[in-house]
Amino acid sequence: MGTKGLVKRYEGWVYVVQWENDEETVKIGFSTDLKGRLGDFLTYSPHRLIVVKAFRAEPEEERLLHEKFQAVRGYGEWFALSQSLAFFLKEQCRCNTKEAKKDFGSAYKERILWKPMLPAAQDRLDVAHKSKKLPGFINNARRYILWAIRSIHQGNYVCDASGIINHPANSCLYEAKTIYNTLAFLLQEELITKDEEKLYSLTDRGSRGLDLLEEQWLERRYIRKSVRSLAGTTL
Repeated sequence: MGTKGLVKRYEGWVYVVQWENDEETVKIGFSTDLKGRLGDFLTYSPHRLIVVKAFRAEPEEERLLHEKFQAVRGYGEWFALSQSLAFFLKEQCRCNTKEAKKDFGSAYKERILWKPMLPAAQDRLDVAHKSKKLPGFINNARRYILWAIRSIHQGNYVCDASGIINHPANSCLYEAKTIYNTLAFLLQEELITKDEEKLYSLTDRGSRGLDLLEEQWLERRYIRKSVRSLAGTTL
């Protein structure tokens, strides 16, 4: 993974929330204590709170978002969920919502819904492939986990479940629940191992399987590239 893949630790969180009974309005705010801030909201209304998006940030990023969507600003930090704002939240906004849910979600299970606005799963994969965060042969949670374990070890980091979930390449691709469930299946299939400290490694079988998947993908890509080259040739 290397230092280029490390996640920067920011001062706090920019959050976008709305009330369950008003899905046409969102609040864009900043807090260095997201758990406490979410708890404060719950004293204001009997309705459940929906976390639309949360990401680690500096205070300046909240101000920039307020300026960007000033045209749909209502009272204080509340904004109409216009098409442009919804598109930004879904397609362009950073997303550490799964990390926030893991860290703070257990405190208010009955009162908060975590429903980040995201592109479709395939669209998120396409973005990850095009940005080269993920190799093209990674197209499901099983392959992602095997690849992430290798990536983390190659960067000389310890590999636990949190590292796999929060790997920079997994920006809202696979939820924590999916990764935990898939880890259990991979352990049963003896493609990975887990030691007493709950650290994961690839078995020889898992490593060979990952190598084979990559080789097959590279071979298919080479064939497709060759066919495209021939298509423009006059024989």
